[in-house]
Amino acid sequence: MAQIEKRDILRVSVNLPRQMVNKVKDYALDMGLPITQAYTVLINMGLEHRELVNSIPDLIRSANSLQDIYEKSESSSSDNN
Repeated sequence: MAQIEKRDILRVSVNLPRQMVNKVKDYALDMGLPITQAYTVLINMGLEHRELVNSIPDLIRSANSLQDIYEKSESSSSDNN
């Protein structure tokens, strides 16, 4: 992850369920990260996951287009034989 300049950092105060905080602490211990860094990593992962999920319709359209192209090439090659 790219180094963040100190002036680009904001302090955020949030209330989270104790169970979630404990899971983040466990994740930090498992990964050998400071707890603050664990929150940063997990939030980044969640945001990237959201972007991936939002791109699924485009991926499906692309896959369908490729399938159409493949099927047309298959039918034209079988017509030639």
